[in-house]
Amino acid sequence: MTQTVHSEWGPAGVEALKHQVTVLVIVDVLSFSTAVDVAVGRGAVILPFPYGDAAAARAAADDAGAQLASPRDAGSQLSLSPARWPPSPPARG
Repeated sequence: MTQTVHSEWGPAGVEALKHQVTVLVIVDVLSFSTAVDVAVGRGAVILPFPYGDAAAARAAADDAGAQLASPRDAGSQLSLSPARWPPSPPARG
């Protein structure tokens, strides 16, 4: 029995592989969910918006009076990337 492993990313990957494989395994590292949990725990309000339509996301943020977060590699803009989080406040005790 020959087995081949294919790796793809996101919804486009599912579409690319769904008719080519018998079994499709989806691995979610939960980085977005973790980032949202930490941000909300620090007092942020998150308004989720589907990735992919920057103009619609900007309009939704403007309508909500919100600051639009950027992809992790977008420089100094607001991001939910864990690498860009500020340090945690000191523990009280």
